[in-house]
Amino acid sequence: MSDPHIRRNFDDDLRAVHVAVVELGNGVADAIEVATRALLDRDLDAARRLVDGDDHFDAATLDIETRCYELLGLQGPMAGDLRAVITALALAWELERCGDLAPNIAKVARRLFDAEEPPKLRGMIGRMGQLAAAQLRFAVEAYDRTDEARAAALDDLDDEIDTLHRDFLEAIFDWQTTTGPDMRVGVQLALLGRFYERIGDHAVKVGERVMFQVTGWTPEMIGASRVRAVDQPVSALRSDAVPPTVDRGVVVSGAAEQRRTDALRRDFVANIGHELRTPVGALVVLAETLQIEVEELGVADQAATVGRLAQRLTHEATRLGHTVDDLLELSRIEAGEPLIQNAVAASELADAAVERTWSAAELAGVRVEIDVPAGDVPVHGDRRQLVSALTNLIDNAIKYSERDGTVTVRVEVGDRHVAFIVRDHGIGIPGADQVKIFERFHRVDRARRRDTGGTGLGLSIVRHVALNHHGTIEVDSVEGEGATFTLSIPSASVAAARRDDG
Repeated sequence: MSDPHIRRNFDDDLRAVHVAVVELGNGVADAIEVATRALLDRDLDAARRLVDGDDHFDAATLDIETRCYELLGLQGPMAGDLRAVITALALAWELERCGDLAPNIAKVARRLFDAEEPPKLRGMIGRMGQLAAAQLRFAVEAYDRTDEARAAALDDLDDEIDTLHRDFLEAIFDWQTTTGPDMRVGVQLALLGRFYERIGDHAVKVGERVMFQVTGWTPEMIGASRVRAVDQPVSALRSDAVPPTVDRGVVVSGAAEQRRTDALRRDFVANIGHELRTPVGALVVLAETLQIEVEELGVADQAATVGRLAQRLTHEATRLGHTVDDLLELSRIEAGEPLIQNAVAASELADAAVERTWSAAELAGVRVEIDVPAGDVPVHGDRRQLVSALTNLIDNAIKYSERDGTVTVRVEVGDRHVAFIVRDHGIGIPGADQVKIFERFHRVDRARRRDTGGTGLGLSIVRHVALNHHGTIEVDSVEGEGATFTLSIPSASVAAARRDDG
C-alpha cells in the first residue's frame, strides 16, 4: 500500500508544476503583446529588454523540466499522473518555443526602426499580434481548466491567424510591387508574419497535449492506427486455437463480424465526439474573442471584426446543427419512418440544399453554381429526405474542393428519372475507397483533418434516401481531378405509375 505522505507530496508537487506551466504560458503571451507594441511604436528600449530577457523563459522551462523528471523518476506516478506530468513537459517545450519567437519579433522591430510600412500592413501586424497572444492564452486556459472542448477548438481559432497571415503576405507583395521592391523590408515583414503563424501552430499543439491528458488521444495515434490496419492479418484467430468440433469458417466469419461491429462502434464514438465537441468549443472561443475585441477595439475597427467573427459563429453553429441533423435523419431512415411523399419541383430541392450549404461554401471560398432546366420538373418523394441527401452531396463537394474552386449542381431530366448531379474539381476519391464511401462512418480522410471534418454519415444517408425512393446513387471520380455524384430519382409520372400498379 502506498504511503499517504508520499502521495500527498506528489500531488502538491504536481500542482506546483501545473501553476508553473500556466505562469510560463501567460508570461509568453504577455511578451508577444509587448513585442508587437514595441514593433508598432518603434520602441527600441522595449525591444532590447525583450531580447535580453529571453533567458527568463529558458530558466522557467528548465525548472519545469527538472520538477517533472523528479516526479517521473522518484515518486512512481500512476497512469493518470503520468499523463499529467508528460503533458506538463510537452507544454513547457511548446511554450518555450513560443518564448523564443517573442524576442524574434522584437529583433524585427529593431531592424525595421527606420522603415515606413503602409497603414494597412501596420494594422494587420497589430491584428496578428493580438490574435497570436489571445490564442496562446486560450491554450493555456484549456490546460489550466483541463478543458477538452476549448483545446479542440484551438484548430478553428488558428484558422483566423492562418487566414490573416495569407492576406498579410499578399498585401506585402502588392505593396512591394506598387512602390518598388525593398527586399530588406519585404523579407523582414514576411518573417514577422511567419513568427505569428508559428505561435498559432504551437498553441494548437498545446491543445493536442491537453486532449492527451484528458483522454489519452494524440495525433500520432491516427497514423499508427493506419499502420496497424495494414499490417493486421485477415484473421486474428489462430487456427489451432479453434476446437475441432467447431466449423472454422463460421467462427472466423463471426469473429470478423464482431471486429467490424466493434470498429464501427469505435468510429461512431470517435467521430461523433469529435464533431460535436469541436464546434461547441469553437462557439465558446469565438464568442469570448468577440466580446474581448469589441471591448478593446476602437469603433472604426469593430464593424469588420464583428462581421468576421459573426461569420465564424454562424458557420460553427451551422456545422453543429448539420451533425445533429445527420444523426436524426439516419435514425429516422433506419427506423423505417414512413415517407411523406408529395410532388416537389427539382429546382426547389436544389435551391434548398444550396441555401443550407451557403455558409460553408463562403467560408471555404468555394463557388456553388446551379444549372436547372426551365420550368418545374417534379419528382415525387419526401422533401426533407431529398433535401438532406442533396445537402450532404454538396457539403461533401465543398469540403474536398480547393479554395476558389467551383461546385456545380445540375439537374438533368430523363425519360423515367430526374438526375441531381453534383460535381467538384477537388482531390478526388481513390479507387479502393469508391466502393466503401456509402458505408456508415467510412471516411476517405481518416485523419479527420480540420478543414474537412465530417461524421462519416452523409453518404450513407444519401444511399438510404436513394433506396427509399427507388432511385440510385453513383460516383465517378479520378483521384486528383474531382468527383461527380449522381442521385437519380424516378420522375413524378413514373412514381405515379408505380403506385397505380400497387
